[in-house]
Amino acid sequence: MTKEAKGPAEAATSPSHGSTNPEKDQEMNENTNSTTDDVTPSLSTRIGDAQDILATVRYLNEAIFMAAGGLMNAEATNALQAVSGEIEYKLLAVRDSLDDIREVLKMTDLQSRRRELERRMEELAPLAVIASETVRDEAARKTVECCGSNVGGAK
Repeated sequence: MTKEAKGPAEAATSPSHGSTNPEKDQEMNENTNSTTDDVTPSLSTRIGDAQDILATVRYLNEAIFMAAGGLMNAEATNALQAVSGEIEYKLLAVRDSLDDIREVLKMTDLQSRRRELERRMEELAPLAVIASETVRDEAARKTVECCGSNVGGAK
């Protein structure tokens, strides 16, 4: 039994030249919006992305603060650490503002859902009345069928 050589292995970093099926590529790369018309989810997602960036900037600022501590010039160290402290303060204020905005969006979303449920209940109210009348009429018909016209039990 002999083994056939398969050739050199291809690295995962080699560039892909895409599919040989252009229709599949068009379908997969089509710009579509699978969310509802409500913009709250995309805003919430974008706020989350901004918060992630903000957290990264805070870590970088902390690295600058620590690096400034290694300078041999005390005035430069103090100046850089003071600026870094101000940057941290401002970044925390932005984070808190984004949290507040996200909370407002949640409340707005809940209010719009409540309004939609109330609207649907108003639409269904006439159907509930019709269903109730139908059940009442059907119960009366079954009672007449079952017991005859003498519903009260008198003979």
